[in-house]
Amino acid sequence: APPIPYRAALDEMLQAAGLLLFQGHTSNPAIPAKLYEYFRARRPILGLADPAGDTGKAMASAGAAHLAPLEDVRRVEAALARYLTDVPAGAAPLAMSQSLSSMSRRSRAQALAGLLDMASGLGAARSR
Repeated sequence: APPIPYRAALDEMLQAAGLLLFQGHTSNPAIPAKLYEYFRARRPILGLADPAGDTGKAMASAGAAHLAPLEDVRRVEAALARYLTDVPAGAAPLAMSQSLSSMSRRSRAQALAGLLDMASGLGAARSR
C-alpha cells in the first residue's frame, strides 16, 4: 500500500484490533517513537523485540504481555499464538494508564528540565 499522511496513520492505528512492533536486538538501547504512539492508542501490542532491551523493558513495565525476541522463532511463534488467542477474546492487556502519564511529552520534558537544572547546578558549583 502507498504511504499515508501521519494523521491518517494515527486514525488507522486507533481503529486497529491490535498493533505489531518489530525491533532487532541491535537496537536494544533505543525505544522507537512508534511504541509511545502504540501505548497511546490503547490497543493490544505484539512486540517482537528483545525483552532485555529498552523497548522490551518499556513494554513489560507498561503491562504488555505479548513479547518475544525477533530473532527467536520459537518464542515468536508462541507469543503470536497467545496474541491471536487473547486479542479476539478481549484478554490481551493494554498499556496501563499510570505508565502512559509517565511517558507523555509533558512528563518527559519535565524530567529533561530537571536533569538540565541539576547539570547547570553542578556546573555552577564546579566554577566556584
